[in-house]
Amino acid sequence: MALPLLKLIDLTGPLEFPAAVVLLQVLQATGGGQRFRMGRVPMTPNAELERNLFSFADDAVRRFENPDQFRLVVQDDDGRDLAETIIEATDIKSDKDELFIKMFVNGIIGGPFYELGYKVIAG
Repeated sequence: MALPLLKLIDLTGPLEFPAAVVLLQVLQATGGGQRFRMGRVPMTPNAELERNLFSFADDAVRRFENPDQFRLVVQDDDGRDLAETIIEATDIKSDKDELFIKMFVNGIIGGPFYELGYKVIAG
């Protein structure tokens, strides 16, 4: 069975935090949590959302590295971790066009957050 795919749809972030961030996939199978740079995301202020926003291209798809989870880290341009999340492969069962996951800055629940719009699809 092929590994699931993560389709990136959009990313929002708080206005008071870096508007340009780097997304990293954490490879868990290597045992050491090796990080793979997915790319730099330059968000722009969106007045309607009152947040910074970036919309990914339709072909922004990444393969899960294992059948269960996709671990994602958000960093600033200086390499400091801002937020982290794990997306579950079971999200493939969702019939929604887009799912959202909040990534709280420094892991502080209820604080500022980045939010990723995504879809998990069959590989």
